[in-house]
Amino acid sequence: MKFLLLSTILLSASVLLSFQDTLRINYDNYKPFHWLDENNNDKGIFIDILNEILVNQMNIKIIYHEYPWARAQINVKLGIEDAFITTPTQERLGYVTPNKTPIIYMQKVPYTQINNPDIDILKKVQNINDLKDFEILDYLGNGWAKKTLVDHNVTWVEDPNQALNMLANNKGDVFIENPIIIDFTLEQMGLTGKLERLPVSFDSAPFHLFIKKDSPLTTLLDEFDIILRQLQIKGFIEDVIEKYKF
Repeated sequence: MKFLLLSTILLSASVLLSFQDTLRINYDNYKPFHWLDENNNDKGIFIDILNEILVNQMNIKIIYHEYPWARAQINVKLGIEDAFITTPTQERLGYVTPNKTPIIYMQKVPYTQINNPDIDILKKVQNINDLKDFEILDYLGNGWAKKTLVDHNVTWVEDPNQALNMLANNKGDVFIENPIIIDFTLEQMGLTGKLERLPVSFDSAPFHLFIKKDSPLTTLLDEFDIILRQLQIKGFIEDVIEKYKF
């Protein structure tokens, strides 16, 4: 009986340890930062960085899931999954805890069609309020856009790919996103040369790893930050980003 009880305790401890060493991370189709390729492989800049820090250096198992961005956030909020990478907002900080050091800062830059009849006006845009007379395309779950574009004419779509495809086909006037994402996605979609980057940057948003507040896995964040800073000093993060540039 004692042997059976001891075996049960050890097995339970082993299962608990195994569970605590597994991080369930949600992401959306946000190329080249993360996406699920045609062979069901998780790929992208953030995937490479997470794998290096968590898997290779911290021996944490990661289970990735791709969802539409709004659902990815809800799943973490409900405790179905553990984590995601994004920018801090007041709403998100109510249910998740971020690591301290931004993984990267991401510029927010407006793009329009090269044949937009108002392109000369758009090229003179100096700030976000100058776009109030134009139709802006953005995607559901984008916290930056939800906060920044409150008084603007926004058409909400499923993801960045849809926004870019619509813009390239003369639906809407502007899409605001990071140039790395725009260049990569346009190349992938065969739309290079269809859009023009406007000569202004609206913001530089910090991206962090967020873990559900009440999860014991938040204890991983301190070590995650230490390793992240070491990799930033070594140039590892920049090397990963360069790998995905066109």
